[in-house]
Amino acid sequence: MRERLLVIVGGERIALAVDGVRQVVTDVRIHPLPEHFGAVAGFVSLRGRVATAVDLGRCLGHGPAPAGRARCAVVVRRAGEDYALLVDDVEDLCEPAADPLGADAAAALAPRWRELVRAVHRLEDGLVAEVDLDRLLDAARLGEAVEERA
Repeated sequence: MRERLLVIVGGERIALAVDGVRQVVTDVRIHPLPEHFGAVAGFVSLRGRVATAVDLGRCLGHGPAPAGRARCAVVVRRAGEDYALLVDDVEDLCEPAADPLGADAAAALAPRWRELVRAVHRLEDGLVAEVDLDRLLDAARLGEAVEERA
């Protein structure tokens, strides 16, 4: 399946592979943890399941979302764990062309983005970067967000 889910994070549109998405939750309630660990914002309860809430904005260098803003969560499963990726909005599904743009497109991205982007796709209304969920959810990478803010 080539479909991608388009989401808005920090005013930017990014793509996530649909095959990793379990569900989308609007107006998610985040239970904060007393000690923040990088991009981990806390946890969310999903019909009896607990998922780690990851602030996608922090992962991408936008900093934490303003307090009180309604958030959406894109729930993905990796290595047997559920993660709720906190985004500003969920836009649409798209099916980009079979061939993403080459390495030159990714090289033009900011260094933080280059590490996390799997591909850059051309859509009818512009370009969109597809985030590699495995790289994004790497525990060491989640912790890096703390050091960048410090």
